[in-house]
Amino acid sequence: MENMKSEERPKLPLRTRLSIGLPFLGVLIFLAVGSISWLDVAAGQGNLWWALAFTAGLVPCIWAAGKNRRVALIMSLRVIFLLGALGAIEHQSVAVVVFLGVVAAAYFLIKRFWRLQPGPPLGNPESLTPKKSV
Repeated sequence: MENMKSEERPKLPLRTRLSIGLPFLGVLIFLAVGSISWLDVAAGQGNLWWALAFTAGLVPCIWAAGKNRRVALIMSLRVIFLLGALGAIEHQSVAVVVFLGVVAAAYFLIKRFWRLQPGPPLGNPESLTPKKSV
């Protein structure tokens, strides 16, 4: 029983857990609402300024991620690329293909050249999981 307690995950304070989760929740909300706004703009029914505002809302959410900023940006680019590819099926145009190329290039450059900071990111599940001795 004593051995099991030493292998438990360290408890994070509520403030730390919120500082990890809220930026990612904000990114997901702004991505979802922004993609719906852009679909309305593409259909000719939406307001361009609302779509731009929701897209610009991603910037403070990614910035608030702190040490997990790289992860938040990569997650955003993956979702934008996926939603853009789905939109490219419906709205077949050169502009969509160029947009997807720019997103893919940005994703590649960030993955390739933005190295992780020394030490584990805040709230990295792998760093919180106890190592099992074999």
